[in-house]
Amino acid sequence: MSSPDCPRGGSRMPAWRLSARELAGVQARRRRWLSAHELDREHTTVMGC
Repeated sequence: MSSPDCPRGGSRMPAWRLSARELAGVQARRRRWLSAHELDREHTTVMGC
């Protein structure tokens, strides 16, 4: 079914690299978002909500 000289397989490598880079950016964004929410949570606990 999948031949070694298939164009789809060749274009899959660079696409995977791009997706990996995007994934790293998403993880960093998620970390920032989580840290911000944790700070908000601490604020609410300090306020007594």
